[in-house]
Amino acid sequence: MTDPLLQIKNLSVDFATDQGQLHAVRNASFNVGQGKIIGLVGESGCGKSTLASAVIRLMDDNATVRADGIVFEKENLMDLSSEKMRAMLGEKISMIFQNPMTALNPVLSIGTQMTDIQHRKKLSRAQKREAAAAMLGKVGIPDPLERLAQFPHEFSGGMRQRICIAMALLSRPALIIADEPTTALDVTMEAQIVHLLKELQQEMGCAIICVSHHLGMIAELCHEVVVMYAGQIIEQGEIRDIFKSAAHPYTRCLLACDPANIKESPGHLPTIKGEIPNLIQLPQGCIFYDRCPERLDLCAERSPVPEPLKKGHWAACHLISKGRLS
Repeated sequence: MTDPLLQIKNLSVDFATDQGQLHAVRNASFNVGQGKIIGLVGESGCGKSTLASAVIRLMDDNATVRADGIVFEKENLMDLSSEKMRAMLGEKISMIFQNPMTALNPVLSIGTQMTDIQHRKKLSRAQKREAAAAMLGKVGIPDPLERLAQFPHEFSGGMRQRICIAMALLSRPALIIADEPTTALDVTMEAQIVHLLKELQQEMGCAIICVSHHLGMIAELCHEVVVMYAGQIIEQGEIRDIFKSAAHPYTRCLLACDPANIKESPGHLPTIKGEIPNLIQLPQGCIFYDRCPERLDLCAERSPVPEPLKKGHWAACHLISKGRLS
């Protein structure tokens, strides 16, 4: 057994607001294995992107990050100076942002941006342009040498996302964090991007944390799934365990809302009733209690602890310990 590439241990993120401390992520722990693709899923506002950003310390000034450790390649990122962290980002850890139009500088050509991010490499500018063009070709951009002179607005949304993927891969990082990489794309282009990520990951052997609410994409791309609700990880397991044997009521509700799982047209899209709780004044007991269709009296009184279902699959739900899991 090789050591995990990344170990996140009891990570919590709070934001200072006018109403008080907002507890955006609470005691999140999971590992990312070498060469594995981990899907981080949940409703909008559940803390997925906040958790991913906290790993690379890309946080607002009003954020407070606490953790027992964020260990990457046996080095605790929490202990690194800002200078050492910057040296690691873009070299060993890269990020693909949600909106490629805002991730790319609109007043600089693609070639300029792709050569500038190679500033740590001891290569001539011509060699850096050749490397940039080669990576553009690898992600499916036609005539890559000629297109280095173009600006972001001269590319389609799918092409811009491919460029962002190429930039993330230029340094051949060990870990890529992809934050909703297909959100702004149509279904056809989304499928192409998923196929591209799988192909490049297998070729380069890097690990990926893929943040998404699109369950179909997660099922196609990932090896393991981490399910978040209201700032907490409530279930984790291999892809087959989550999609075939989901244990937590929230995970099952989430899967039921996926249009791909609707066998007959109900006349309306299914939803999870209720709203995400106030993360400034956290409720007692299970965080999903108010919305849970299978809740017990115990759920209102005491927060559940993670319960193992099989090796590598656990969920935090009282139904498991009480033998009430349907």
